[in-house]
Amino acid sequence: MVRLQKMELSHMDGLMKLKDAEGWNQLEKDWALLITYTESVNLVAVLDYRIVGSVCALNYANKVAWIGMMLVDKEYRGRGIGKGLMLAVMDKLKGCESVKLDATPAGRPLYLKLGFLDEYKLFRMTHPSVSLISLGLTNMEPQRIKPEDIAEVAAFDKKVFGADRTALILQLYESFPELAWLIREQGRLAGFCLGRPGRNFTQIGPVNALSGEMAEALIGRAISQIRGRAVVVDIHADKSHTRHWLGSHGFTAQRPFERMYLHSNPHPGIMENLYLIAGPELG
Repeated sequence: MVRLQKMELSHMDGLMKLKDAEGWNQLEKDWALLITYTESVNLVAVLDYRIVGSVCALNYANKVAWIGMMLVDKEYRGRGIGKGLMLAVMDKLKGCESVKLDATPAGRPLYLKLGFLDEYKLFRMTHPSVSLISLGLTNMEPQRIKPEDIAEVAAFDKKVFGADRTALILQLYESFPELAWLIREQGRLAGFCLGRPGRNFTQIGPVNALSGEMAEALIGRAISQIRGRAVVVDIHADKSHTRHWLGSHGFTAQRPFERMYLHSNPHPGIMENLYLIAGPELG
């Protein structure tokens, strides 16, 4: 019998094995963030003391709950474990106004059966070993985010994403401040970039900005801090100019994601200002 139980930090070895079998990018600190995040809902499926499945959900101020890290061991697929995990986490999120996720092509059919609807497409793009990207901009100089900027950055992100992610913004900033940049226009915040290291790639995102030119300046400045490392970005499909710009610098498209919502979407955010997401497990 498969048992569903609350995910704990003590499950870390099993969670890492489950994640590594899929070749995903998360580190132990990413699992720890998900497990310890305020009001998060995290479950594991256990069979004979072995973790065979997982699902996590971050609750962003009861406005948006974000489901991610839906994993089932290949050996145990086809037994309803994934559906059981999803139904259990959805039940625990009934008090949240909106429930969302980023679906891989393999996972999307299950989510459609559970009532999720498509919102928009994202593309994953990777570079095996970035070098310095020439910004080609003289009037746009990104500045490092400082601790005193976090409240302003989080307020900007709230408008674009659709819910308050202050705790996540702070976690990402403290984890890797080298990737934390902002741009101001006439003294007001007009865009920002964050990122984090991973096992296979350094992930750049979220990147929210008032224009593609600003987004590209922020991405370029972040990339300038991580020369020689593989990089991954998850970009909104409608940002064709920025996707072309990344492609011109050696990024190649990988698998797509479909952003989906359950039943209704009362907090869509401002999609025209969303360029790179934080990652499919974070939104």
